[in-house]
Amino acid sequence: YLIIPTFAEDGLGSISVTLDATRLGPLGSAVNYLFSYPYGCIEQRASKLLPLVTFEEYIDVFNMDLSEKITDIKSLVKSYFSEIKNYQLPSGGYGYWSTSQKSNIYASSRVAHVYAVARERGYAASDLPINIEELTIYLKNLGAKAAVSEQRLRKPPSHSG
Repeated sequence: YLIIPTFAEDGLGSISVTLDATRLGPLGSAVNYLFSYPYGCIEQRASKLLPLVTFEEYIDVFNMDLSEKITDIKSLVKSYFSEIKNYQLPSGGYGYWSTSQKSNIYASSRVAHVYAVARERGYAASDLPINIEELTIYLKNLGAKAAVSEQRLRKPPSHSG
């Protein structure tokens, strides 16, 4: 059953219907976009890993337009994490670029998230050679600082007489 809006003009516009045997098919264009995105900051590199570790056994459903066929996803994930470890800063966090001097909470959280998903999906810590202990400490310290700041915001001002 299709309802055509009353404001639609005859002969203008189009409609398309896509049928897929799985719910994963429509994600194909999004996954392809991630892999063809031309920039390489740490957040984008980590984002490329997410569909690989999440949909590893179904990756062929996405019909990815890559210059080379992905045949060994586990090796590719390990390789990406080997590159990502080079972005880790002495603070334990991650900057956006390999040349970054300062850690960023968003970039660091993205790496931690993808690491956690990979571990849940069966990757060993040794497959993902980042220093997760230092990253965890970095993120916990930021969380503690945020909690202190929030307490200060909620505390009524003191008035000295």
